[in-house]
Amino acid sequence: GECEKLQHSAHVLQLNEPRPIEFGRKSEVSTRRCFVDKRSLPWCLLPDSVLEKCAQSHNRPLWISDRLALEFTEIKYSDNFSSRERLDMLKQVSKLSEAIGHCERLHNTAVP
Repeated sequence: GECEKLQHSAHVLQLNEPRPIEFGRKSEVSTRRCFVDKRSLPWCLLPDSVLEKCAQSHNRPLWISDRLALEFTEIKYSDNFSSRERLDMLKQVSKLSEAIGHCERLHNTAVP
């Protein structure tokens, strides 16, 4: 099928998707292999130097948030970008991380 075609493509990126497995009271994390096309969104937005690191992360949304913060701290100050802009951008990344955390808590909450 489509997955098999993608596996043999030069543009394939293998993801390891963590999946919780429960055995009575015990819980373990297993991984399943997933394949995506690096040319598709959002993967095509990432430079090759960080693509594999992101793909192997167990929490890609938070990994991306951390990466955004790192990118913002590396922007050089100029007439158009001062410490005020940097702090505002980092504040927005912090809000994004909080929103991701809220979504994860909602996702993991049992509905009565």
